[in-house]
Amino acid sequence: MNEAVRQYLEKDYTALKGMSSVGSALVAAKLIERQSTDGIVGPIAEIGTYEGRYFIAMALSAKPDDGLIAIDTFHWPDEGVKDRFLANCKKFGIAESRITVHKGNSADLSGSALKSLMGAESRFCHVDGDHTYDAGLHDLRIAYETMSADGVLCLDDMLHPMYPELTVAVADFLKNHHDLVVFAVIDRDPATVGASKKKFLSAPKYLCCKRPRLQYYQNALKELVPDMLMTRVSSFSGNNALILIP
Repeated sequence: MNEAVRQYLEKDYTALKGMSSVGSALVAAKLIERQSTDGIVGPIAEIGTYEGRYFIAMALSAKPDDGLIAIDTFHWPDEGVKDRFLANCKKFGIAESRITVHKGNSADLSGSALKSLMGAESRFCHVDGDHTYDAGLHDLRIAYETMSADGVLCLDDMLHPMYPELTVAVADFLKNHHDLVVFAVIDRDPATVGASKKKFLSAPKYLCCKRPRLQYYQNALKELVPDMLMTRVSSFSGNNALILIP
């Protein structure tokens, strides 16, 4: 892992506002770097960027010429979110000129509109938008429609007790799209969500890829994060998914 992202994850990640754990960001960073090493190309995208905590980890792991796409309404909790996001990116050496920012609701984007924003099919997309059933289904659909054959979708807040319909939406989508598989589940890391949030640990991320790349990504994780691997696996509609414990 390159030094910039290592320093960010070890020293600065938890200082930025956000809920995604440092363990899941570490996994994303290592996968993005492995993709680059193996010649997998394409932009890095995020639906639900907020102030950039997870986005920066992905961006620091990407190649300098990779497209970076940030999608958010940027209005909660106030209209200063976008400015804080860009300031955070600048602080960690990610120039605004590298980032395509879409200020708006992802519900208004079609798959073709998202692909136009990205300029190419994505190789890694973090989906962390509105957590209702319809919105979650829509975000997954457009992310799926714009992912490359070698791409990864990282789906946030699965099995979260506050957003049960989000997990149902993903399950329904997977039933109808057999070419998309969950290759790993990343459990929540309590150390990075705060003591007051520890009762809400059931909020893993699903890592998804196209079925022909299932073995590739599972082998990559076994090599990249062996200490996170659980001996047991999850079962998903015809395939087993690795379980990662940060």
